[in-house]
Amino acid sequence: IRDIQLFHAALRTMGFAIAFGALVALPETLLGQNFTHDALRTLTGYIHPTAVETRLGLTRAYGTFDHPIHYGTFCAALLAQFWYAAKSTMAKRKRAALLAGATLLGLSSALAAHGRVAGSAEAAEQAFNLAQENGRRDVEGAALLCMAEARCAQGHLGQALLAYEQALPLLTEAGDRHTAADVLFRQGQVFESLGKPEEAVNSYQRSVELARASNDPRREAAALRRAAAIADEAGEAGAADAAGAAIAAFEGLVAAGRAMDDWEMTRAALLGLARNFERTGQPGRAVAAYRDAWALAADLGDRRGEVEVLLALGQA
Repeated sequence: IRDIQLFHAALRTMGFAIAFGALVALPETLLGQNFTHDALRTLTGYIHPTAVETRLGLTRAYGTFDHPIHYGTFCAALLAQFWYAAKSTMAKRKRAALLAGATLLGLSSALAAHGRVAGSAEAAEQAFNLAQENGRRDVEGAALLCMAEARCAQGHLGQALLAYEQALPLLTEAGDRHTAADVLFRQGQVFESLGKPEEAVNSYQRSVELARASNDPRREAAALRRAAAIADEAGEAGAADAAGAAIAAFEGLVAAGRAMDDWEMTRAALLGLARNFERTGQPGRAVAAYRDAWALAADLGDRRGEVEVLLALGQA
């Protein structure tokens, strides 16, 4: 930005972006569901770890961001610039209202949505009880899953975990490995939200086993990605044995990426693998992994990726 005209133009662009973000987040706030991430998961197969988080009994919207905090920060960060750049008091108030309203979507949802979620939880519990009375184990499993999702939406994560755990043997009995793998993945997400990384990794690993047994590389890759990220972060913090767990997860992720011809994911997994080979004192294997990652970046025409790998290789 070199002059005041460009500054105002940049603010107008950011204003449109914030308004668009608010329109995307509004259905999530009103209905208590992460529609944007659900749609992206359907389109790409990648499952980003999200949870229906509550604050003061209200649900927070993600919009197109990784976390409600990121969304709220994006909306609120330019308040001072918008305020002081406005030429009239009315313009200041309109801009402040836009930013405040958009930021609020990252904090809460309508109370009505919370009431609907509570009603869904009660209905699912009634369905579960009726299914038990009539010996309908297939319906029991479906009701437990509905109950677990409703408890997550309410922020009752302990109850959600219990419902997920009860549903697993019913799904296994029905031979539904795909749904069971999804349930274990959701368990891992809940454990992450509760700050229990070891339990989360265990759930993700169980999800990997089921996905692998049912020849589902996308579900396998999603769970491996989260297990690898948790172990990699713990290894970076110096946790004992974390690097070994990260190596196992990244090796599985490399194999899954190759099976799906997802070379970008494979390259990223090779970088993670190389980092953890370094941490465990295996420089030869680290260099080999870096070279494989560099070759993939070159094949993809990713010049920035090549530079990133070469810098890491030079430090290895």
